[in-house]
Amino acid sequence: MTPSRAALTSFVLVAALLSCRKSDKVSVRKPDNPIDAALSRADYAKALQLAQSSNTPEAKFYLGCMYNNGWGVTPDPRTAFRYYKDAADAGYVRAKVFLAGAYSQGRGVNKDAAKATQLLQEASSQGDPQAKYLLMMMQANPNQQMTAADEARNKEMLTSAADAGDPIASLIAAMAFAGESAQKPDSGKLAAKYFLAAADSNAMFPGGFATGQLLDNGIKWGASPDDIKAALYRYMDAGSGGLALEYVRTCMHDKANPLCDAVQVIKYNRGTDATTLIGRTGPAYFASLSDSQKQEGQRLAAAWKPLRNMPSNPPDYYVPPLF
Repeated sequence: MTPSRAALTSFVLVAALLSCRKSDKVSVRKPDNPIDAALSRADYAKALQLAQSSNTPEAKFYLGCMYNNGWGVTPDPRTAFRYYKDAADAGYVRAKVFLAGAYSQGRGVNKDAAKATQLLQEASSQGDPQAKYLLMMMQANPNQQMTAADEARNKEMLTSAADAGDPIASLIAAMAFAGESAQKPDSGKLAAKYFLAAADSNAMFPGGFATGQLLDNGIKWGASPDDIKAALYRYMDAGSGGLALEYVRTCMHDKANPLCDAVQVIKYNRGTDATTLIGRTGPAYFASLSDSQKQEGQRLAAAWKPLRNMPSNPPDYYVPPLF
């Protein structure tokens, strides 16, 4: 596997288009943190209130995220940079990764590649799993042939971060394993594992994208249909119209697909005839369903209101742009 070649190239292209569990790792995702919890359900007013009422380095870090992304406030890269710097200066390791991103992109501060590298090296030495592979991505030379040792080291770095609960690393690793699954069947199982881990981020990116990959190939890779459906329903209920369209299209072309339930197809197609979405496949599909399936699907569709409560990206993970 060459994650700094095809996999990373694919990843950053997708990012441009869509723009800890182990005790010995730095704990990044904190489900018991009330600010993170509020951000993860897109309750930005509550998150802002909680962060502003606290003077901790962690709270300043989250304020930086809010001002950087425009979550509950007007986007302000300079203010975001200031909060990231205050949190990093106070010893909050996670903030150093985001501060490095600000320096590398020139968001709220003049570009400074050397400073970005220094911050990532510091965060890496302090155990942040994402900092290690971000350094790898920044320093990758596409014109330089990688050795087998380089590839093995990069693979270990990515999978280690993914196993520590990093959803971005999970996506990159999953894409790399998927790319070699035709030649290595065991890689398909790992692709499924890491796509599911990315889906667990409960953010439209990388989670929604990972779920789309599972819809297309998850069964082939050996993922449980129930696990894939749970992710699909979660993201479609959160308002992912593109994923809902792909789900409906997939099921109308393959009625026997174990991911497909006729009632859910009607629900996520909002109970209407599908001809405008699927072309000539729609009427034939609906004609094949029982009246009870149609009625239940239409009942669910009438009651369904997309939650639209997922953030665009994980609140406490840096989503790397094109380097």
